[in-house]
Amino acid sequence: MAVATAVNWGSAFLVSQFFLTLVGAIGISATFWLFALFCVAGGIFVWHLVPETKGRSLEQIQALWSGRGAPTISPAGVFR
Repeated sequence: MAVATAVNWGSAFLVSQFFLTLVGAIGISATFWLFALFCVAGGIFVWHLVPETKGRSLEQIQALWSGRGAPTISPAGVFR
């Protein structure tokens, strides 16, 4: 959670530092589209590379990130 907070603060800092410089250099509409492009690129990254964790237990998520793969549950409710 601390990494996500640091990235969020860092991103907000970069946007606030470069916004007026970019508006002066390329105009307000081009600045908007540049930031929109970064948002779309981030969305595509998340959509394709970040696994879905909805409906999974903490143990399944830990197994997924540790490289062992997510354990499956048999119809009897037993982990395999």
